[in-house]
Amino acid sequence: MHGGAGHVEDTDGEQQHGAEHAASAGWAKLVAGESALEAVVTAVCLLEDDPHFNAGRGAVLNLAGATELDAAVATGEGGFGAVGALQAVQHPVLVARDVMEQTDHLLLVGEGALAFARARGYPPFNPVTVERLQRYERDRALLEQGTLPYWQRLNQRRSRYGTVGAVAVDRAGAVAAATSTGGISLKLPGRVGDTPVMGAGTYAELIGAASATGDGEGILRLGLTRLAVQTMVQHPAQQAVEAAIEVARQKKVAAGLIAVDAQGGLGFACTTPQMVYACLDEKGLRSGI
Repeated sequence: MHGGAGHVEDTDGEQQHGAEHAASAGWAKLVAGESALEAVVTAVCLLEDDPHFNAGRGAVLNLAGATELDAAVATGEGGFGAVGALQAVQHPVLVARDVMEQTDHLLLVGEGALAFARARGYPPFNPVTVERLQRYERDRALLEQGTLPYWQRLNQRRSRYGTVGAVAVDRAGAVAAATSTGGISLKLPGRVGDTPVMGAGTYAELIGAASATGDGEGILRLGLTRLAVQTMVQHPAQQAVEAAIEVARQKKVAAGLIAVDAQGGLGFACTTPQMVYACLDEKGLRSGI
């Protein structure tokens, strides 16, 4: 599991606890003999319900004061489904799974994604919390100060990337990844980041799976998760993640990355000062920030 990278504010330990809870729920699915896909979707759904993370309920607001959510799922067998700029849905990761399993498309965005979600039976849901609304009003006021162009002022506000994600390998050696995010606070309406783009924020092949968090535009340019997974042809998950993160570091991209390989190896690394993470295997639960 990851719960975002950057300068993490978790003085009460809620984010680390949330990541541990989600990892434990995903692990329970694996122990029960369910698939890696079930494990990662279960874990990410829990974090979409946790207002301490920037995904689903509690997602940050865009410049217009609305939430636009991105999510994706991927399996080692080649399955992939994603949604971008989706509004008013509680669990975008479930809609992404439906895109993968119920259509021959890879990515639905905006009004089309919302129409698909409603047709699949997802009811209206308002993910905006009081805390996020207060942050929006504060950030909007700060953004309107000064004379710098919009994007330069926005970049000065970027220090916390709250995307959530999970990767898993099951007892059959099958792998899967799932990622979900509210994107960047005060982003332009319609912006889609790396999360729902295959090989950028979410990726899986038979050899492994990866999920990323951080500067979405930078991760998109690097194709960071594809780079990590394809490095697993020669290296286990931890070495593959470290190699991909080194590329991000050289390119000055703020990024965090988690991965699994088909042999059960786990990997996580980041270029940022911190990253919320939790992992669970036969050795037990490990977590940190």
